[in-house]
Amino acid sequence: MHKKIIHKKFKGTAISLAVILTIFSGCGGSNNNSSTKKDNNQTNNQENSNNETNGKEISSSKLVADAYIIGKMTEPAEAICGDKKYTSKLQIGKKGKLTFPKVDFKQNSNCIITVKKDSILMDINNDGINNDTKKLTFNLTAPSNVNVITPITTLLVQKIKMGKDVNQLEKLILNFDHIAEIDRVVNLNGIEKLQIQKLLILTEILKISLDSGVPIKQIGDINLTTVLNSTVNEEFKNFNISKIIETFPLSNNIKAKVKAKTETLKTIIALLDTLDTNKLKLSTFMVNISDGGKNIIESLIIASKLKSDIPDNISLSDILKIFVRSKYQSSLDTITIINIFTSINENLKKINKGNFNIVQVQIPNFTNNEINNITNIETNNNNNNTSGETNNNNNT
Repeated sequence: MHKKIIHKKFKGTAISLAVILTIFSGCGGSNNNSSTKKDNNQTNNQENSNNETNGKEISSSKLVADAYIIGKMTEPAEAICGDKKYTSKLQIGKKGKLTFPKVDFKQNSNCIITVKKDSILMDINNDGINNDTKKLTFNLTAPSNVNVITPITTLLVQKIKMGKDVNQLEKLILNFDHIAEIDRVVNLNGIEKLQIQKLLILTEILKISLDSGVPIKQIGDINLTTVLNSTVNEEFKNFNISKIIETFPLSNNIKAKVKAKTETLKTIIALLDTLDTNKLKLSTFMVNISDGGKNIIESLIIASKLKSDIPDNISLSDILKIFVRSKYQSSLDTITIINIFTSINENLKKINKGNFNIVQVQIPNFTNNEINNITNIETNNNNNNTSGETNNNNNT
């Protein structure tokens, strides 16, 4: 028996709301990446700023890019600019367009923007209001000079309030959109790829922590040394998540949850290269796992670009054989990939139930040579073909 799958078009995540400030340029990628120029050009072409200087009312438009916002906000977003406060319109425009009347962020670059929790309904798969529709569970904030408001910009604001030096972090995330980067990271290599992978993990740490009730004021203590500093010989498999959260004031239970889930997602991020992007929307796949609480099979079906039917009782091994790229279809590679995803799936069941002990969650790691070989196939090929570009990136 076969079940007709209605393929859902992904537009964002239910937890991490990103707001693109359309009076700025670009979304996706760090400031030193070639992608920044590309995204800046794309955004400049798409901008529809309402700022006027010929006597008309001034306003600034924003797009809510991580998820479509449904209907109206229950409470407006705020922009605090010195002793002045500006509020957004409640009405949401096409593709989550949010408008702040009477303020020009080009002239007010030191504002702090806040999108309030519970004020917005977010739709994971663009299906309208249903069981997958969720509210933002924590405030998101950002300085008005960044282009995308995310959990990382919320961290940035807290570090600014603490008087920390944030220049390196700020430059790195001016245009960072973690949802767009999931689809893009498989085409990157070298330090650029590693940096995006690290920022994806940092985003997950912040989302899980804030969604678990950690006060926003506490996230400023997070240790970013290993996130901000990358070397040419560094490998993602050696990225130590414990180093990030060791100074984070979390309870043992939340710390266990953060580590278990981010280590599991780290394994998935490392294996994204093995999945066929012609058949699968990677960001949809990841968001349904990370924010939607879906298992691997459900997430693959939802993210599928295929028009053919998928059996409703398909096994994990069989569905992975559909979506694993042909270059990894040798028997050894396929079996190894299936085994890894099977382990991940079991972890997700325990993590999503919430009643696990960290000892019970067997976190997939990169000690197995077969896993190393699989994850290094693409990296080695890319490094051989683009060594000049990688060297240029390293010198910036």
